[in-house]
Amino acid sequence: MDLSLNETQLAVLKWIGAGPDLDDPPTPAFKTSAIALRSRGLIELDRRRGRWNAVIVAKGEYYLEHGKHPDAAEPPSAPKQPRGPVAAHVKPKREPAPPANEPTAATTTTPTNTGAAANASIPIPAQIRNAHAAIREIVDHKSRVDVPTDSLRRAHLILNALVQEALRRDWTVTPVLSSMRADTWTGKRERVWPSDNLFSIDAGSAPAAVRLRMRQRKVDHVPTKEDIAHEERYGYRRHPKHDFVPTDKMRLEIGAGAYGSLVIEDTVATRIEDKLERAFDRIQSMTNDAIARAEAQRQYAIEEAERRRRAEAMRVRAVHYGKWASALDDLHAAFTKHQELGALVTSLRGRTPDTDDPELQEQFERYLEWAEQHLQESDPLITFALPEGETPDLSYSQWQRWRFQNQHLFANGRFG
Repeated sequence: MDLSLNETQLAVLKWIGAGPDLDDPPTPAFKTSAIALRSRGLIELDRRRGRWNAVIVAKGEYYLEHGKHPDAAEPPSAPKQPRGPVAAHVKPKREPAPPANEPTAATTTTPTNTGAAANASIPIPAQIRNAHAAIREIVDHKSRVDVPTDSLRRAHLILNALVQEALRRDWTVTPVLSSMRADTWTGKRERVWPSDNLFSIDAGSAPAAVRLRMRQRKVDHVPTKEDIAHEERYGYRRHPKHDFVPTDKMRLEIGAGAYGSLVIEDTVATRIEDKLERAFDRIQSMTNDAIARAEAQRQYAIEEAERRRRAEAMRVRAVHYGKWASALDDLHAAFTKHQELGALVTSLRGRTPDTDDPELQEQFERYLEWAEQHLQESDPLITFALPEGETPDLSYSQWQRWRFQNQHLFANGRFG
């Protein structure tokens, strides 16, 4: 097989290597050329389920760099003639192999970004390969990213770099997938997304939503003829005072809709690609903050449970003290009443009814005897019932302080 490419095939290979834009193919017959490229092992071609996708492989990159197929046979070269009789016995010197940690010309790559050194750990791949579901959703539906067409590829590469770096760190990337919805009135089906977030990245405990769009600037609104006519007719202005128009600077938002957004924008001196490390610092800090909040809530729950336990234990001790104090108050009241009854019975003993009727006198004597017996049997010091339980372990001042601090319990009738 002839491994060389014609001009059309070479153009298709370059187009695929730059990330194929199906809206702008280099030739109408690009699929035929792609099949020829696949047969030469320069690309991988996927045409399953009605979708067309092509990705350049290592041999294709080699062809673009060297202008020939890596498997092409090298033309035989004429052997060098020795310049003298001694040269026939001299073995060619071998170049020493470079150390394992020293890059060679074949492995050394020139960085595509000459921005800040802080971005050295966040590479920006020149192509999108084996795209994550979040990136496929964005690439397949160009309207997802609100940027001009000429900035769309750059936006895709930035978002792909975010996803690939997140996966390298074993973080979770959750795509925002679309669904089809039928219009209520017309029945026309349209594609909708649940939010403006492109996807989210979670370092463990706090998903950070990702958005990308062009930075906007505020300008004065120029009223249209319709705006002026409406204001003259109805007497009020319906048009806004200002408009927001996109600029040529891109804006990346991390954590949108969660705890405030980290905004990374293009400036005169730097680009978003130079500052992607800040995005991952933000995502990590969101997870750290979430873990700290969860730990604080856990500690608060533990302390609150301990406070409730102590309060309940104090309540039990105070109620027990109150029962013993109530028993003493009841004994005091009964003792006071018994003493008053004793004084009454003693007073009755020295008196006789003012009557000459012997039956009444006898009845008075019988009642007085019963009263004396009742007074003796009802002595509270004899009939007093001791309260149950162990001796209260509170002091009187502690009990009074607890009663003062819990007056609402007595007001609500929970304690007498």
